[in-house]
Amino acid sequence: MAQTLVPAELHQRWELALATSVVRRERAAELMAESAQNQTWAERVRCRSMALRECPPDRSTRGVVGFRIEGLVDDEPCVATFADDVLTCPAELRRRAEIVVAMRETFPVGDGRAVLATLDGALGAVCATVMRAFSQIISLDLRTGEGGAR
Repeated sequence: MAQTLVPAELHQRWELALATSVVRRERAAELMAESAQNQTWAERVRCRSMALRECPPDRSTRGVVGFRIEGLVDDEPCVATFADDVLTCPAELRRRAEIVVAMRETFPVGDGRAVLATLDGALGAVCATVMRAFSQIISLDLRTGEGGAR
């Protein structure tokens, strides 16, 4: 048999539903404000990302001015250095690097682009060319413009 509610109980339930509704509306307003802030932040990040894609930063300004590579060439220890735009290395390593250049080897740099092997071009291309000439690389030190720090 169905129970009949008394007016006091109906009023109490109505007040509880009203209070719950007020709390939920306040929370919804807070979430809307938070969502608007997140959307604004996301738009700023997207705009910055698009600007960086259109005009990437010049990688040459990162301060790398030279390198030192230690490794093996035909199981013999070998060291190559590049400082002040001069490559210093044993004759056998230079010969092997010149072969890499003569073969027109390329090195991927991202987004589908590649750089051509060289011994007198950009520092990154020279480094990649010399690395390819080694049989095995033991260490690579990059020299920066701040006093040769690694």
